[in-house]
Amino acid sequence: METLILVVEDDADERVTLCKILNREGYSTKEAENGKEALNSLRQNSDISIIITDMVMPVMDGIELLQAVRVIHPHVPVILITGHATIETAVQAMKEGAHDHIVKPFTRREIVKIVEQAVRMRTLMVENLNLKTQLETQREYRLVVGDSRAMKQVCDLIEQVADSQSAVLICGETGTGKELVAHAIHHNSSRRDKPFISVNCGAMPEGLIENELFGHERGSYTGATGQQKGKFERADGGTIFLDEVGELTPAAQAKLLRVLQEGEFERIGGTETFYVDARVIAATNRDLEELVADGNFREDLFYRLNVVDISIPPLRARREDIPILANHFVSKYSEREKRSITGISEKAMSTLMAYSWPGNARELENVIQRAIVLTKNDVLDTDVLPERLMKNGTPKGSVTIPLGIPMSEVENLMIIKTLETTKGNKDLTAQILGLSRRTIYRKLDSTQLKPSFNIETQSKED
Repeated sequence: METLILVVEDDADERVTLCKILNREGYSTKEAENGKEALNSLRQNSDISIIITDMVMPVMDGIELLQAVRVIHPHVPVILITGHATIETAVQAMKEGAHDHIVKPFTRREIVKIVEQAVRMRTLMVENLNLKTQLETQREYRLVVGDSRAMKQVCDLIEQVADSQSAVLICGETGTGKELVAHAIHHNSSRRDKPFISVNCGAMPEGLIENELFGHERGSYTGATGQQKGKFERADGGTIFLDEVGELTPAAQAKLLRVLQEGEFERIGGTETFYVDARVIAATNRDLEELVADGNFREDLFYRLNVVDISIPPLRARREDIPILANHFVSKYSEREKRSITGISEKAMSTLMAYSWPGNARELENVIQRAIVLTKNDVLDTDVLPERLMKNGTPKGSVTIPLGIPMSEVENLMIIKTLETTKGNKDLTAQILGLSRRTIYRKLDSTQLKPSFNIETQSKED
């Protein structure tokens, strides 16, 4: 990757000389007369790798520029040049985060050596940032997978379709992690180093969605004072994720179909045709086939989007993933809130396992984040769980059994719960559980079972 160095010096001759030295070493340079001009260049050009700045300048001196750079782009090394060789100056510069400082007059060899060190440091910082981003993405990717059979199937599909150029339609309830799946597909594809652009089609007013997707030309409508690129142009070479695609207007559906078929479009108010190479991943929590049948979604667009479909099951259908997700969120928000939370109590986990989670993983994340903030202990317990989980936690007709319970106790629990459901009808309970009536009566008579109701009187005949 080319190294671009911003040289900030109010003396034009010294600035030109320094740029020539760097250019001979193979570096690209950009010039600025003062700190204010340097900041403008830095805001407009994200490719600047290193800044070399004079200490004493009008408008904004080197230390002030350094302080500003630490805020705007903290990973860009700054080298300060001073004609005042004082220990105080050097100490201040290093305290403010300067990579190094050099005293005038300096030799060509001195400046080249310091720049080479800064380049190596910059390279390491970029590599570390990329690695951190990769690890975070992989962590989210693992979160998508889970341990349930259903999510392992989703994982298999992600790996199969990732490097394909075909459109993908992700279906699932709100909060199931559709965008995480889209990110995982993009990250595992050959487009991973290109943009991933996300668009929520359901969050924008009807009149703005086309403008958001395809951009506009200056003067195309009142208030369009300049040209604007749309999301498709920004996603060129990468991936565009269309969330809630079922909310698109008919006009936007027609334009989207053209992009999928021909890879081309025009901006609003323009006549120039633009060609774009963007992999389309769409998502919806609605039944698109039903929308097609009702005439609210184009059938040809549906088939263009639905080349490969990935269905994400709701959390209530893969309860074995709840502990994995819950513990992940505990780790995530403990770190964010600077708390030392070690886990979730057995009772609290049983409550989480029993709840139906209409908001899916997003609701679970919200519950754990809230609990982290409210708890006074190092283990999350039921006292910090929302009341709705405590009231409606156990679905009707189900029983939560913690791991490690002996089978004899499991049998007793099932008998009690079934007796409660049948209002004490022992014969019906025996039939439901596939046990003999003798077993039910024996356990009741031996006080192994203590139901919370009156057992109706019946014959003890087998």
